Amino acid sequence: MRWVLPIAAAVCLAGCQVQPARNPNDPNEVSADKQPDVIEAYMKQMSEDVIRPAVAAGQVTDAKGREMMVQGAKEYLKTVHIKDTPPGVAWKLGEAFMAAEEWQRAEGFIRTALQTDTTPDRLVHDRIWLARCEAELGIVDAAIKDARSSFVAPPPDKWPILYAVYLEIVPAAERAHPETRLELAKLVEDAIKQHRAAEGSFDDLRTRGFVIAREHHISLAWSLVVHLYEAAGRPELARAAAAKAVGKPPKGLAS
Repeated sequence: MRWVLPIAAAVCLAGCQVQPARNPNDPNEVSADKQPDVIEAYMKQMSEDVIRPAVAAGQVTDAKGREMMVQGAKEYLKTVHIKDTPPGVAWKLGEAFMAAEEWQRAEGFIRTALQTDTTPDRLVHDRIWLARCEAELGIVDAAIKDARSSFVAPPPDKWPILYAVYLEIVPAAERAHPETRLELAKLVEDAIKQHRAAEGSFDDLRTRGFVIAREHHISLAWSLVVHLYEAAGRPELARAAAAKAVGKPPKGLAS
């Protein structure tokens, strides 16, 4: 009877040592160009398979869920030895470090991404993410400037702008530098205009959710504008903003 040795055994008999296959799920064992994909997949799994179900089941609050995501991302990234990331996928690492609220590191990767990213979708995200990092780091003037740079996005790609501005960038900027509230209020007002200009269709699954929620988010954004003007000591601008929110600017006030 003739025995056929497995390949690995045959190689060993020949005097060679077989190395175990690389683990495709270990970010430290994959190549530099694949590492961001592995990290992205882990972050997505942690969010969608662990934290979101726990929040949906009422096991933890939304706030606790966000805290868990940040802490989980921090602990995971501590185990990763970041390689020489190609600029074309640097945005994935920027997103990961934003999830961990490691703003300085996230900013660096996003700036790298901006050197090579060219598609409208990637550029609008890179710009608002950079503005978010700058706001969290207290660099408010730059955050406002970079947030406004996203306004050049074509209408189909404008959807993320208002969300980033009124939910992330402006709250962080106000915490860091409350004296900039007037500029921040104007930024939100202009971001509302960008949201109005965003193009989408209820029939398109990619934009249906945005279209349905448009007026809801615009209403919340106007509430933030009113707050900012009031906190800045400009009640007349707050009243004008409240009137704009319902589509009826009072006579004699800015429109």
